[in-house]
Amino acid sequence: MLVRPFHVLLLSAAIIGGAAACSKPPVNTDSQAYALIERIGRQELARRPELADQIGISPELFGARYDGLLDDRSMAAVERARVQHLSGLEELDGLDQTTLSSAARRQVAIAAASLDGAVHMERFGYGSVGLGWASPYIIDHVDGAWVETPRFLAMQHAVNSAADAEAWLNRLKLVDDAIIS
Repeated sequence: MLVRPFHVLLLSAAIIGGAAACSKPPVNTDSQAYALIERIGRQELARRPELADQIGISPELFGARYDGLLDDRSMAAVERARVQHLSGLEELDGLDQTTLSSAARRQVAIAAASLDGAVHMERFGYGSVGLGWASPYIIDHVDGAWVETPRFLAMQHAVNSAADAEAWLNRLKLVDDAIIS
């Protein structure tokens, strides 16, 4: 019997198709990437209870009640943020991009670019840096606890109940430490 090239082609296609059907499906790690991005976001937000209050984040999403807290603007907080930014960037860079969907790769790239910008600013060792913003000095005449905290308490911390008033008074008690730190 003569073997025709067409038959060889069909037989080859069947063997390749069968092998492909027996191989493991590609692993998708989108959920791990999204969980990492969420954890990085929560870490960033945990440093900013005033921001959480301003944008209406629920205590459950924040991870605790924050209505009686102020942002920590100390040098120790700046250093902790720097370490978190470096760690988050390292974790994002360690993700296997080949196991992510295009949407997840895009989200990872956005998070990595934000962290990379913060890390580049923080390498100078002074100032205050967040994701998407930076101030060249921790202490200056236009921002800081002495400007931002009174404005926040006067204009943004809502007092609609006795619990809100108690939280406002708790924050007022923290103003001295916020300014000194």
